[in-house]
Amino acid sequence: MKKYLLLFSFLLFSCGFVFGQQAPQKIGYVDSQVILTQLPEAIKAQGQLDALTNQWTAQLDSMNKDLQQAYEQYQKQANTMTEAKK
Repeated sequence: MKKYLLLFSFLLFSCGFVFGQQAPQKIGYVDSQVILTQLPEAIKAQGQLDALTNQWTAQLDSMNKDLQQAYEQYQKQANTMTEAKK
């Protein structure tokens, strides 16, 4: 019986020691916006993305201008066109 009591006390002390020595959990916060504004690769990628966006915007504006010119030309010639050609 003494052996069991001694074994139980040892296990209780061991568990208390192990669980009592754990450090509290730490929670960290990462501001990814700061990282992305300072990372050279991210800055380069943002520059490439901006250049591509500007290129697409210019292309879209050019296409819109061409469409407007074609529509104005159609309106000028619509009175003289046949129904089949319209």
